[in-house]
Amino acid sequence: MSTTSHRAATGLRPVLTFRDLVIFYVVAVFGLRLIPFAASIGPGIVAFWVVAFLGYCVPLALTVATLSSRFPEEGGIYVWSKRAFGDFHGFMTAWTYWSANFVFFPGILFFAASQSAFVLPGTAELSEDRTYLIGWSVAAIAAVTLLNIRGLRAATWFHALSAAARLVPAALIIGLGLYALVRYGSATDLSMGNWAPSVAGIRDLFLLSTLAYMFAGFESASTLGEELKDPRRNVPRALLSAGLLITVLYIVLSLCLMVLVPATELTGLEGFADAVGAGAARLGGARLSVLATSFSSAMLVLMILGSASVWFAATARLPFVVGLDRYLPAVFGRVHPRFRTPWVACLFLGGTTIAFIFLSAFGGRASQIYNIVISLEIVIFFIPNLCLFASLIKLHGVESRPGEIRIPGGRVGTLAIGGAGFLVTAVSLGLALIPGEGVEDVALFYSSVLGSLALNLAVGVGLYLFGRRRRSSVQ
Repeated sequence: MSTTSHRAATGLRPVLTFRDLVIFYVVAVFGLRLIPFAASIGPGIVAFWVVAFLGYCVPLALTVATLSSRFPEEGGIYVWSKRAFGDFHGFMTAWTYWSANFVFFPGILFFAASQSAFVLPGTAELSEDRTYLIGWSVAAIAAVTLLNIRGLRAATWFHALSAAARLVPAALIIGLGLYALVRYGSATDLSMGNWAPSVAGIRDLFLLSTLAYMFAGFESASTLGEELKDPRRNVPRALLSAGLLITVLYIVLSLCLMVLVPATELTGLEGFADAVGAGAARLGGARLSVLATSFSSAMLVLMILGSASVWFAATARLPFVVGLDRYLPAVFGRVHPRFRTPWVACLFLGGTTIAFIFLSAFGGRASQIYNIVISLEIVIFFIPNLCLFASLIKLHGVESRPGEIRIPGGRVGTLAIGGAGFLVTAVSLGLALIPGEGVEDVALFYSSVLGSLALNLAVGVGLYLFGRRRRSSVQ
């Protein structure tokens, strides 16, 4: 199906410009919630960031730029996998990418809810209160659902606000870190002997998969292929701009966190609130610490809501396009008559996410839930990324047209880029199956992650077989 005919079938309009794309990528990829976990390894994290950038971010960006240029249809990763390997692989790629967000949304919303507890003084204990986490997260995803039904044009202002909000706490931490370094010295030993990277145990191995995951998401905007203006020109430029900015921020923020707080004291759930509070206390005492923590927490909440919005927009397009292909009920392919958005797919994604918010809250403390959810979302999310890199290699031989991007080096270059991305993704997926130090109940971890993964794949296969039977009966 050509791009023109597909656009006519979807009824969608190109909306996002180059500026909107850069903002989209920054909001989708750049996050603060896992940086404290990364910084806790010490100064050696800088080398790991560089390896993650070269080993995963660069191959991912080149792959997305190439495939977006050659096949700019709505659906992105679903269309590419389907062209490369057929309908079943395309469906399972879309299903796992889509369903990964069922656990991704609870993860980021639980984090936002825990951070909101630090906005007002005296409410920090709510960050571990299960009822509060659930109620806050349900209200947030309901608001995100309604915003996305109104459409990308209405949501772009919120995405821009979220991008600005994530840069404010980043700038605050960088400023506090530099000032503290000059005036008081570093809370973490930054001597040259500590900069050498080392993998000393399972915790450091899990860190490698986490760093790769923190660069994941550059393929997200391509699911909105027909809603992008001039994608063949704008996608590569936006990928380069956003990729370099995000990498520099990850490195600088990791170092500044270590200056403010000893690396061994950084945590994954409350690390940024602790870091800002400790840094402000060193500069201006308890009162400044409370004010800085409240402000940065408010910015983090806005940041995460923006992330939820852009990922919701990207994810909802997959069941929409699969619905157009009749592997899901045709109702998923309906477009809102006024807002021109896939409103049925949005409603279904919102409702399913609410169900997973409740499921994710069973068992253990909030920090225990948080670690299990992170591992599960990494495992499921990396499965479609395996298909993404494999699709690049398989589609290399397809004849290109003028204006399309090709990987430098021809077949060898394509194998090198696609192979590197595939290998890093496969290793990261395997490492995510190892319980980290924050997991207290190993049996619960494995039963939750492996059981959910098996159920996820079984449901996907069942939906595909049912959809294929339905298509055959219609034809």
